[in-house]
Amino acid sequence: MHPDRRAIRSLADEVDRLHDESMRALRNDASSPPTGPERAGLLDIGQDSRRSFLKKVGIGSAALTVGGTVLPIGRFLPAAGAQDSDDDDTGAAGADPDAEAGRKAVAFAQTFELAAVIAYGLAADRFAQLGDTERRELAEQFGEHHSQYADAIGTNILVLTPEQATEVVADDRLLADLEPALGRARDANGVAQVLKDLEERAAATYFDLLDVLTDPADAKNAALILPVTAQRAVVWSTTLQLDPAEYLLTFQAESDAASFAPTSS
Repeated sequence: MHPDRRAIRSLADEVDRLHDESMRALRNDASSPPTGPERAGLLDIGQDSRRSFLKKVGIGSAALTVGGTVLPIGRFLPAAGAQDSDDDDTGAAGADPDAEAGRKAVAFAQTFELAAVIAYGLAADRFAQLGDTERRELAEQFGEHHSQYADAIGTNILVLTPEQATEVVADDRLLADLEPALGRARDANGVAQVLKDLEERAAATYFDLLDVLTDPADAKNAALILPVTAQRAVVWSTTLQLDPAEYLLTFQAESDAASFAPTSS
């Protein structure tokens, strides 16, 4: 039995709306970057607070899960202070290592998005082969989202030149897991499961980036993308007719939840 197609279309339309709003915010922030007190106030919680929050929602050590394979996100993120071989002779002396690590993390997010674009293209082809038109359209729609985010990260956050932009490619380590996982999928539900896993862990990746980024504007931009990828995971979970308890984040203990409750005045 297929899930309610109208409900899924409604959810997908809502994701589109959220995506469009986040893209407008990304472009507006790039055209008028914040300064002074406004810049400092973009992310008014410190590293320790963010790390504590991540632990409380159960994703403090974010892992990328694709096709049942657990891949610690630290395996993909460049080491803090690491330099590419081409930069050995020209590396900026006295550069802030935290800022450099943050930039490398953002650069990784762009290659992650490009890998998602390729994965969604492959998934759309698989859905077409399996005769699932509705989910093929979803894959094409969400793949375009990832393509736009990849462009936005390069243009508005990393501020790459046209020449630099042409050199950015999808993360091959991620593709080495995604492509076989899609190939192993025996039916449309199997393909949708791979995409659900991808989106859930993409959200976890952006959470993890919030714990790495030191620039408030970069952190805000990551926070703009995060809820959209989480909503896409909800759409795929709905097509799979999963119980919400199987994919929604929950607090692990009552004491944790209480720490986020508003205090009485």
